[in-house]
Order: sequence, then C-alpha cells, then structure tokens
Amino acid sequence: MLKVDINLVFTVINVIVLYLILRKFLFKPFNNMLAKRKKLIQDDFDTAAAAKTSAEDMKTQYEKQLQQIQIEREQILSDAKKQADQVYQKRMAEAKADAKALAEKTRRQLEEERRQTERELQDAVADLAMKATKKALESGAPLSEGRYGTLR
Repeated sequence: MLKVDINLVFTVINVIVLYLILRKFLFKPFNNMLAKRKKLIQDDFDTAAAAKTSAEDMKTQYEKQLQQIQIEREQILSDAKKQADQVYQKRMAEAKADAKALAEKTRRQLEEERRQTERELQDAVADLAMKATKKALESGAPLSEGRYGTLR
C-alpha cells in the first residue's frame, strides 16, 4: 500500500498554508491592483471616446456655422452689389439730368447771346444808316437811287 510519509503530509500542509498566505497577502492585493488598473484604463478609454464624440459634434457644429457664415457672406455681398448698382443708377440718372439741364441752359444762353448780337448789329446798321443819311443831308446832295437801290 501506499505509504504516507509524515514529511509529505507536512509538505502538503505547508504548500496549502503557503498558498493561502500568498492568496491573502499577494494574489488578492495584486488582483485588486490589476482590477483598479483595468478600471482606470477603461475610464481613460471611455473619456477618450466621449472626447472624440464631443470633438466630432463640435466639428459638425463648426461646419454648420461655417456654411451659415458663407450663406450670410454671399447674401451680404449680393445686397451690397444691388445697393451699389442702385446708387450707380441713381447717380447716372442725376448726372444725365444735370448734363441735360446744363445743355439746355447753354443752348438758351447761346440763343440769347445770338439775339443780343442780332439786336446790336441791327442797332449798329441803323446807326450807320442814320449817320450816312445825316451826312448826305448835310452835304446837300439829292437823295437818289444809288448803287444799293431805291430809297423808300
């Protein structure tokens, strides 16, 4: 039969006691430390995932805001172009009206100057005719048809 030696029994008991002591003072704290480390790593992964999700949300919001800003910019530019065109059209109309008024004023002034010159010429011709008639009467020469035709 099997002979059990007392040393073998003590060795087995020692191994069991050693296992229980190691389990209590080494394995349990080591497992607790590993569990804490695992939890810490998992928390870091969760935080990183949340930060990634938050960053993606912020990126989406940023892109939407950028698109909105582009739309507003285009609208502002369009409005500014329309307003500038209206101002241009208004100024052109005013300039045309001013030019037309100036041309009309100049035409009237020229017409008036022409009439004034005609009157002055008529007055000068009448004055010369009077002087010529006066000289002819003073010289005593008879009034007759001259080289210019008959006097009436």
